[in-house]
Formats: sequence, structure tokens, C-alpha cells
Amino acid sequence: MLKTFDNAEKDLVRRLVKEKESGQPILLGNVLDTIFPNQYIKIDKKQAKVEIMYENNSQTSQVVGDQGLLAKIILLMSYLEKNGYICLFDCTNISSSICTIGQGVSDKCTISYSFPDKNVTDWLLNNCNKQIVVGYDLVELVNDKFISKDELRFKKQQKATWVSIIISLLLGLSGIFMNLLQSFCCQ
Repeated sequence: MLKTFDNAEKDLVRRLVKEKESGQPILLGNVLDTIFPNQYIKIDKKQAKVEIMYENNSQTSQVVGDQGLLAKIILLMSYLEKNGYICLFDCTNISSSICTIGQGVSDKCTISYSFPDKNVTDWLLNNCNKQIVVGYDLVELVNDKFISKDELRFKKQQKATWVSIIISLLLGLSGIFMNLLQSFCCQ
């Protein structure tokens, strides 16, 4: 069964499909950079730690929202991978123990918050350097405006059923009309 996507999830899925169409390799960091324009997410593999860093105090009120958004994105990516819409694989031999996401300037980021959720941290540690391969089913899903194949098939079948009912009704009425017409003509 296909999940219902909210607007933020649809935007991310559309971004993945657009990146696929560009022909360039899709890395998680490249996709998420535009979502976190003033933040700097530091993923330290050696210390198994994920931090969201901010440039100043005025942005710290966003911490809970940013953490929730990041968790939501990871949940979506996990769903897409589990259901075969995308594939994540190691494509590089990056030996760096630190991966960064976001467009915040690291030199300006002075305020840091560790990410509290172990599941999200583990997912980011395992997948931050992986390439995303978008499957054809995801492209079709976007082209079909996020309506599942089953629902499209159901709607098509429903239209065919209504057309059949209308044709049957018209044929039945025409038969009755012809009988009435014959009975009046033959009298």
C-alpha cells in the first residue's frame, strides 16, 4: 500500500526525480543542502555523532523543527528504499570521518546541538556518503501526481464499468422504445 505523501515529502521526491533527470550522481548531501540553507549538519563517523550547527542565536529556535524535519526526511528515504523506489549504495571510497550537509558556512557556525535520536544518527552515519539511485517507479509516481498504480487502475476500471452500464441502459431503453414503436405502428 502506498503511503500518503505530505507537501514537504512530495517536494523532496520531486527533487530526487529532477536530480535523476539531470544525469548527475545524486548524493544525500546535495539533495539536503537546499533544505538546510543556514545550517551546517556535521556527521562525525569516528565519534558516532551528528550535530546541527547554527550561525547565531536567532536560529536556535529552529532546532526542534530542524531535528523533526531531518527525522521526517530520513523516514521518507527509508520508506522509499524499503519499497524499491530508490536504492542507496556506496559509490565512493571517501575515507573522511566527517561528512557535512547544509549550506551554512562552517566557520560562522558557532552554536551546536547534538542530535538526540539514535535511529536517525545511525541512519545518517551509515548513509551520508551513499549515492541515491532513483527507480523508474518513483518517476512514474511523480508523473502520475502521487497516485498509486492500483488507484489509477481502479479509476480506469471504474470508468469502464460506468461506460458499460450506460451503454447497457441505452440498449435496454432502445429495445423498449423499439417494441413500443412496433406495437403502435402495427396496430
